[in-house]
Amino acid sequence: MSGGYIWQSSVSKVSFNKVLKLRHFGMGVGRGIFSNGMTTVGNTHVYFGEYFRNSNRLDVRIYESSDNGCTWHVAHEFAPGKIRHIHALQEDPYDGKLWLCCGDWDDESMVGYSLDKFKTITEIGSGSQMWRTCHLLFTQDKIYWGADTGDIDYSGIYCWDKTARKTTKVCQVKGAILYGNVLSNGIKVFTTDREGFDNEEDNYTRLVFIDSNDKVSMKKMGSWKHSEKNYKYSFAMLRIPRNQKDDTLYVSVINQNEFSMGELLAYNEKNINDLVQITKHMADVE
Repeated sequence: MSGGYIWQSSVSKVSFNKVLKLRHFGMGVGRGIFSNGMTTVGNTHVYFGEYFRNSNRLDVRIYESSDNGCTWHVAHEFAPGKIRHIHALQEDPYDGKLWLCCGDWDDESMVGYSLDKFKTITEIGSGSQMWRTCHLLFTQDKIYWGADTGDIDYSGIYCWDKTARKTTKVCQVKGAILYGNVLSNGIKVFTTDREGFDNEEDNYTRLVFIDSNDKVSMKKMGSWKHSEKNYKYSFAMLRIPRNQKDDTLYVSVINQNEFSMGELLAYNEKNINDLVQITKHMADVE
């Protein structure tokens, strides 16, 4: 996606063709698609959900392509006022369910799944800030997510048990969480941003690690550099890819004093294990 259009090309081609104009894009309107709002399924299917400011609470659509992005049609349409926009579309690698995450206000926040290519959606929860998230992390038995919220009571990391179909809060986290990943060693990693929410304890972003026993540890990273209320400046963010089961954690640093803009950090499995052990020890001491 670029400049308000979906572009498509085959591997053998150099040029790209415009295949779809986004309905909502531009200054004051929004970016059209959130980075986690597009996903591929199998060898031919591609999906994306609309992400825009939606101040008037218009209808919101999920689009589907069954021919590698050449043509598109509406797979699902939320009625006006039902949600504000779509944060994420993902496939559970263990059972193939297609999942979606919506926001932003309490009655607009929802996590759910589809068994029929988004024709129908089954909600596992909605109606509060605990269901406002931009990503899901999948394991064989559970699904984890971090709340994208400034609400002090609901901020944190949550877990949904696939068999019991119950949700528990794993831990409290001070700040909104936008990104997460599961590494090859089973450690789940989340990142907090800084954007001026009430639930932020300081100006620093953090990496949050959760091991296979749901033990939590955190590492303080960088401090928010440019925080003026100006569109030229981004939140302080730690962006990580959502592809699961990599043995290296890649972190792209945005707008923080201690790092160059866009600096890419790479932690291999040993580095990550060392970080987890160090932060656990620090927590024990405290």
